[in-house]
Amino acid sequence: MNDGGTQMVTIKKIAETAGFSPATVSRLLNNDPSLSITDETKERILQVAEDLGYTGHKIEPPRRDIGLFYWLSPEEELQDTYFETMRRLVVESAEKQRMNLHLFEQGTAISDIQQPLEGFIAIGNFKAAELDALDALSPYGVFLDTNPDPNRFHAVLPNLSQITRSAIDAFVEKGFSRIGFIGGKWIDADDGSEEDDIREVIFKQYMKQKGLYHSEFVFSAGNVSVHTGQVLAQQVVDRFKGGPLPEGFYIGSDAIAVGALQVFTNAGIVVPRDTSLISVNNIELAKYLSPPLSSFNISLHDETRMAINILSDAMSSQRQMPKYVCHVGGDLVIRQSFS
Repeated sequence: MNDGGTQMVTIKKIAETAGFSPATVSRLLNNDPSLSITDETKERILQVAEDLGYTGHKIEPPRRDIGLFYWLSPEEELQDTYFETMRRLVVESAEKQRMNLHLFEQGTAISDIQQPLEGFIAIGNFKAAELDALDALSPYGVFLDTNPDPNRFHAVLPNLSQITRSAIDAFVEKGFSRIGFIGGKWIDADDGSEEDDIREVIFKQYMKQKGLYHSEFVFSAGNVSVHTGQVLAQQVVDRFKGGPLPEGFYIGSDAIAVGALQVFTNAGIVVPRDTSLISVNNIELAKYLSPPLSSFNISLHDETRMAINILSDAMSSQRQMPKYVCHVGGDLVIRQSFS
């Protein structure tokens, strides 16, 4: 087939995907000066052409205006560099997809935003009214690391159920039967009430399934922070003073593990001699702790890339339903805290 035939097939694909006639698409891509179409139609066709990899002509599709709603306080971000890294990677992925990213931080009145946005990425814990405002802002939105409403938003998040089971399996394979949990709670953004985080829920379920569950080995409260780890680890020290500790603890995040290690060290508890630790997120600091922390690595590159691709596809195809929920697994990086 000659170049003209190959080009015509591509134009037909673009026309089918964009929802316009092949004639209109062909005239636009061939820069027909007599073509009269709206800017919206032009942008739609050019974006679809780029998404499909059209190479018949050098085209410069418009850059999309996207909101990044980053609902973490500076204190929370300092406590857990996992989210700071996530934000940076969202910016990098968006640039590769030719998106103009507009950052909105916690405290912004979403319903008052005047900037026209085609879609958005959201990170953090949002109040019910804020979720409503985001839903009204654009039908194309992807949440990262959380899944607040799968009926209204796409979501890409870690497969914490799988990670939790894998952590328990790792302990059991070492012959451990006395296994504990240290972790934060899910906190309702509207009223501040606490519920069991998915890691704690699955931990309890899976341990009961294995006949290994002991309620006195579970320590949970507060948000994800170093301070939470310190408070909970002190509870561990107080509860098991004079007696053997659980052989291992599954810790909900590296930030909490940092605080727990500080308290254990001060109390004369030696990891992994007295108890072993496995955590989640594998932040850069994990390998520099004493001892280096075993932790599940979650690919933030994959999470952010998937989120941007889902958003780009939804906008290009003008597909509002169904919503996608994608889970990214994690791999255990074994270091000295678990041996």
